[in-house]
Amino acid sequence: MLSLLCMTTAMAQSPAICGDWIGVYKSETISDEVDSDGSKYIIKKDFKRYIRIKLIDGNYTVRMKTRIADNSEPFNYWSECQIIEANDRMIKWKMDLGPDYDWSPDAKHKGISIGHADYFKYCTVILSNGTLKYSEYLLTIYYDRQGREIDKDRSYEENGQLLYKDDSDW
Repeated sequence: MLSLLCMTTAMAQSPAICGDWIGVYKSETISDEVDSDGSKYIIKKDFKRYIRIKLIDGNYTVRMKTRIADNSEPFNYWSECQIIEANDRMIKWKMDLGPDYDWSPDAKHKGISIGHADYFKYCTVILSNGTLKYSEYLLTIYYDRQGREIDKDRSYEENGQLLYKDDSDW
């Protein structure tokens, strides 16, 4: 009976990658102030990234939100994370950021007029020595005015941000 209880307890524990993780990183945002010509400008500020990882019925779920570190603005809740690959040390996921149809008639990619573009954020976390190493990149897929794919562009790579488990007992 005791061994059955011990096995049940061991099976109920979540992998170490599960939990709430928080890390600070620098990113660009629009300034609150205006410059000499009256326009706002882009500045770098500290942001906090919050990632929640759960294992539910044998499948990992990931949720992410970000905000300016001084809490001066509300949270930005990111779109649904579609898990691509996962194990107890690493998770890769994709987020569909949606299409953009707001292109000027002069906008071109590779010399072809852009009809619309789809945006996807690809993210990876790797658990190492009690920290979660986060990396991401943006994939943009450009389409012409007839909906044919022009090209894919990988950009805005960020690598190596460290997140720490949100333990309330420290």
